[in-house]
Amino acid sequence: GHVLSSTQNSCMSPSAAQVADHDCSSFGTGAISYLNPVTQTAECKCKSGFDMDSTGTGCESNTAITLPQGQGVLPTPEIIKPGQCNVLYDDGSDQPESYVFKVDGFSQIRLNYDTDRIKDNISVLTSSRSELWRSGCVGTGNYKAQVIDIPAGSREVIIDVHPNCDGQSSGTSWKFKAECL
Repeated sequence: GHVLSSTQNSCMSPSAAQVADHDCSSFGTGAISYLNPVTQTAECKCKSGFDMDSTGTGCESNTAITLPQGQGVLPTPEIIKPGQCNVLYDDGSDQPESYVFKVDGFSQIRLNYDTDRIKDNISVLTSSRSELWRSGCVGTGNYKAQVIDIPAGSREVIIDVHPNCDGQSSGTSWKFKAECL
C-alpha cells in the first residue's frame, strides 16, 4: 500500500501522500497540512504561533497579541551574529537573526529601530534570554527609539529580530542601531 506523492516525488502511505500533496499556500506562511483524524482527509491548520483569521481562510501571527512584552517566549533565531554598539544593522533579512552585544560597564542601551512597512518584532534580552523589552509585531514606517535599562552586572545583551511576524509578508527591510549608554 504505497502511492507516489505528486509533490514529493517519492512513495509513501496514501495518508502521508494526501497530506504532502495538500496545498495550504493560500492560508499564508503560518499554515500546515495535516490529516483530520475524523474525516481522514487532508486539511489546512495554523501552526504554533498563528491563529485562523476571522474568515477562516488564512493564518495570522498571534505573537503580538498573545505574547505581549514580558510574557511568552519567541524562538531563538538560528542565525547568531556579534553585535557592536553604535553600528547600524540594516540586513533586512527575512530570516530571524540574533545579535549579541558586549555591554560591560554600560547601564542602558538606546535602541533606534525602523521596521518600515512590513511588520517585524524586535526583542532585547539578557544573556540568559530573559526579555527586557519587545517592540511587538509592528511596521513602524520610520525610526523609533527606546531606552532599555541593562541589569547590573550584565556582560551581554541580545537583540533578536523576528521578521515578517504577521505571517503574511516577505521582503522586509528592518534596521536598528544600539547605542550603549
